[in-house]
Amino acid sequence: MKALSARPKDRYAGVIELQTELEQFVRGGGWLETRTYRRGEQIISEGDEAHEAFIVVSGSCEAYTMVGKRKRSLKRMGPGEVFGETVFLTGQSRQASVVARDRVTLKVITRESLELELARNGWMKSFITVLAERFIEVSRQLSDLSEQGGTPTAPGKGERDG
Repeated sequence: MKALSARPKDRYAGVIELQTELEQFVRGGGWLETRTYRRGEQIISEGDEAHEAFIVVSGSCEAYTMVGKRKRSLKRMGPGEVFGETVFLTGQSRQASVVARDRVTLKVITRESLELELARNGWMKSFITVLAERFIEVSRQLSDLSEQGGTPTAPGKGERDG
């Protein structure tokens, strides 16, 4: 435990640092591993096996896919945003790559850390399970539609009033 470390240099620099870490722990996720990446550093790569999801703490990163030899940007992400979460829902390999746009700090979520967090809030596990099942079903439907050459429409679009 950092606060009780035998070496003073390993302890909290001050009360504010201790308070901040305690607040993060109480809100959840304060105990998650933290990783920092430099600008341009690859965080995840499309096609890789996936075992972790990430929460952006600070900085920014960009998700992209390769279309032939061209990089196709999908989304830029900043503090509070999550990526890589579909691994927990689908079990598939990475569907996109993510690179740091500047210095970025991330919280790492493993399947084990997610299960521990959900065990602390019993109702949330049921809630998340239902959302995951719905996500998987919608993904299957979109995949089937895509294979048939169709295009999805938003609810209410493409329908004519009587």
